[in-house]
Amino acid sequence: MLHNSFKPFILVSQKLRCTNFGLVVKHMLTKVEKCENLLHVSWKDSTKRTYPLVWLRDNCQCEKCFHPESKSRTLLLKEFDTHPAVSSCKVLNGTLSVAWSDGHKSAFNSDWLLLRGFDNESQRKRSEQVCSQKILWNSGLKENLPRSNFFSAINENESLVCWLKSLQKYGVAILENAPCKQGQVRILAHKIGFIKKTHYGEEFQVQAKDQPNNVAYTSTELQLHTDLPYYEYKPGVNILHCIAQDMTSAEKGENQLVDGFAVAENMRDKYPDAFKLLATTLVDWSDVGVDDSFTFNKVYRAPVFCQDITGQLIRINYSQPQRDSYFPVPLETVQDWYDALKLFCTMLYSEEYLVRLKLKPGDILIFDNRRVVHGRSGFGGGRHVEGAYIDWDEINSRLRVLEFGI
Repeated sequence: MLHNSFKPFILVSQKLRCTNFGLVVKHMLTKVEKCENLLHVSWKDSTKRTYPLVWLRDNCQCEKCFHPESKSRTLLLKEFDTHPAVSSCKVLNGTLSVAWSDGHKSAFNSDWLLLRGFDNESQRKRSEQVCSQKILWNSGLKENLPRSNFFSAINENESLVCWLKSLQKYGVAILENAPCKQGQVRILAHKIGFIKKTHYGEEFQVQAKDQPNNVAYTSTELQLHTDLPYYEYKPGVNILHCIAQDMTSAEKGENQLVDGFAVAENMRDKYPDAFKLLATTLVDWSDVGVDDSFTFNKVYRAPVFCQDITGQLIRINYSQPQRDSYFPVPLETVQDWYDALKLFCTMLYSEEYLVRLKLKPGDILIFDNRRVVHGRSGFGGGRHVEGAYIDWDEINSRLRVLEFGI
């Protein structure tokens, strides 16, 4: 979602649906024409596409240029001519046949070509498959949180796809009715891919400990944050399974969730100078200590708001305990940066954005650790949450396999 189309007060009320963007193409090639370094190709239904010669030669599907089992290009780039010439081209039995001036021959399937067009519509359809749409939300999402049954998600591929698509869009989802015992986060992670291991291990038990090496292992309030900002490749998704919880008090052990992207985009629109400071000022994030006799000293330098080359938000780093006292900025930047950070914090905790919910035993809360800022109120004894991480690469891969195959 582009930042200039962000509407902070739109609430999610529609029923979540699973949509298949897979394409089944059964069109027949009828005509090809060469024009300088391009081939203009036509289909029977009047569809037209244009392909650069250099791209066609680079993507030859013959056994000398492409390994079908690994689906990998084997053409040697060091020997590749980026200005290839064509001796002849024709459509033969619905297939584009190209003879190159060096004697090599290529054949391109009609459906394969059509899916790889350079026109805007073809590029848009491909982007829908590769780049999931994100729907920004505010506190109104509490009444419409995507929910699914744990056993349906792990036993039925259709349910798994719908649940994962909701997670892609909203950055948060809940699975209900999981067994109240350890090991369920591993079962869920292995249904998708595999657990991401950190210096805290694979699964981790979030309980009050006598000598905690992390503030999460206390019973006090856990302020809003993203996990492990000191990792360059920080975990993409956080899985938290509520095994035990004192349900006598609605406030104790309450989870807090905020769409960090929604808040950041609102800052971009209303407070552009503050947004720019948080998007361009480098910060040292660190974690130093010992866990199960493993000593670590992690440091990663990045701004609070991370963007891609198009300006879209891709990651938020935010953790008061893990923000290092080393601050690599000019002296004159410090005060303005702190003011911007405090503004972000104030907006995160505002009633406009903050979602509060208390997990019941058997609930599994899953959220995007690059996007959703989360926290927890203090609690008494008896609360036990098992956690684990999984990367978005594995989730996105699993979805494509289930929807499109390989």
